[in-house]
Amino acid sequence: RDNEIITPPYPSIAGLRDSEPLVKITNQPFNDERLMSFGALGSELDIEATLLVKRRSKSAGPFVRFKFRLFVDPDDPNSHFDVPFRISPDSGFVFTEPFPMYETDNHQLRVRIIVDRSVVETFVQGGRRAFSLGYCAPNHQKLDRMGVQIVGPELSVEVFIKDLVIHKLHASKRR
Repeated sequence: RDNEIITPPYPSIAGLRDSEPLVKITNQPFNDERLMSFGALGSELDIEATLLVKRRSKSAGPFVRFKFRLFVDPDDPNSHFDVPFRISPDSGFVFTEPFPMYETDNHQLRVRIIVDRSVVETFVQGGRRAFSLGYCAPNHQKLDRMGVQIVGPELSVEVFIKDLVIHKLHASKRR
């Protein structure tokens, strides 16, 4: 579509998952600057989410803002790694990189974040935007206790979690 290059994650990553998810949430509103926190999950994670994102009013401005946060210590901002999103009806940004939102998306944002210790790969809308960054936690000896937070949007925005699943990955299965 529009000469897009789609870069989805390798399907074989699903074979590295634990059979049971660590976290599974379906059909839950997530609004009003709320914080969802899941601690001590591990340093190899596969996070998949489908979110319904809408503004409640035009006073919210053109973009909905929220983020996924990886952390080693939730109280130490130096141990946080944020994956920020800004979404409008026709476009979005992950970090500062744009990606298109189409009418056929029906206000749904599909996110997949794969964490392999100090590398964080983010895939948006099935690969319309793929982003890979290194994460160097100051307390890397505690990296296996990494957790995930979702930092909610401002008050005038509605985010509905259709699905959120977090699986632990096992690098030893690669061999």
